Amino acid sequence: PKVQIQRCQQHKIRNVVSYLAKKYHAQTRGQMAAAYACKNGKEGEKQLRTLATLARAVSIRMPLRACGRGWKRP
Repeated sequence: PKVQIQRCQQHKIRNVVSYLAKKYHAQTRGQMAAAYACKNGKEGEKQLRTLATLARAVSIRMPLRACGRGWKRP
């Protein structure tokens, strides 16, 4: 497939979690894994967009590119 950016889901999760306080790690990992496991792609993307908004709200350090790129499934 022709993909501009392709990233392993585990690496994406690790990257996002690295910007968050430890108290958010387990919850974020679980929510991202659940979104990636969605059978309905649109629902999974919606969950990831919601999570991105929350993650940016709790982390001043998180650059927009950490949440904005690569959320879609390949």
